[in-house]
Amino acid sequence: MAQEVLSHRKVVVEDPIEMTDLPGSHAGPGPGPAGAIAKPCPQGGGRESKDTDTRTKKQKATERVQFAAVCWCLFLAGWNDGTTGPLLPRIQEVYHVCFSSFLVMLLFVVY
Repeated sequence: MAQEVLSHRKVVVEDPIEMTDLPGSHAGPGPGPAGAIAKPCPQGGGRESKDTDTRTKKQKATERVQFAAVCWCLFLAGWNDGTTGPLLPRIQEVYHVCFSSFLVMLLFVVY
């Protein structure tokens, strides 16, 4: 029985994948058979090789731009959050707010 998968480009029909047990594997809970040794990662630390990477140059460039935009946004968000502390004395002076009423005001903002 085929199943339709919605993609951002077109509707793709995929056949279901049958799951089978691998020889030497166990299905029970736990770390594995006694004395089992973990196999080392393949070359490249487990990353996909260039042969299996199906992204185009345009997709890779778009990915880099999107990542840079996310980093920039998070940097600006942190910068924005960090400006409140140094500005507190000036805010209290301009709006004539004493420290105790400022704490009460923060309780309402935080809650």
